[in-house]
Amino acid sequence: MELIATIFAAVSAIAAAVAAFFMFKQTKLATEESRREAKERAELQQRENRLLAVNNRILINQMWNDFNRSVVEGDEGMRTLMGTKNFQDLDPAMVRRVYLMFSTINVVEVGWRLMQAEALPAEQAQDLLEDQATLMRNDPEAAEHALTSRGYSRDFLEALWPRVFPDKPLPARK
Repeated sequence: MELIATIFAAVSAIAAAVAAFFMFKQTKLATEESRREAKERAELQQRENRLLAVNNRILINQMWNDFNRSVVEGDEGMRTLMGTKNFQDLDPAMVRRVYLMFSTINVVEVGWRLMQAEALPAEQAQDLLEDQATLMRNDPEAAEHALTSRGYSRDFLEALWPRVFPDKPLPARK
């Protein structure tokens, strides 16, 4: 009888150990899955935050481009005023060219920011930068005024400037 009781106790202990082992494995798998899901949620939130920042920049650039259009399409008096206030008395024709350049740069900046947010393939964004830089080199004076006198971020300027001015260092902030 004692032998049977000992065998039952041993089988019970083995069954309990097996059950504990499987519970441990199940808990470990559930914990790993929970961590993986939390990491995935955090990565998705970061991506959403980057895209929201790009969207906000798009809205800001749209507003600036509306303003740029009013300067470009407005009368000489408007451009004279803008030249006097913002560009150390540039003539109205140059002011028009600078504001046209702002509109181009704003589009390039959005493409570059979309690339940074991984929402636009890097190859497409780089092509956009290169294509527009080639066009900007056709009017280097306006390009330099536009790139050095507005609030473009340093990292964006460091990406675009060498493509527009390959032989000229990026000037320090004013």
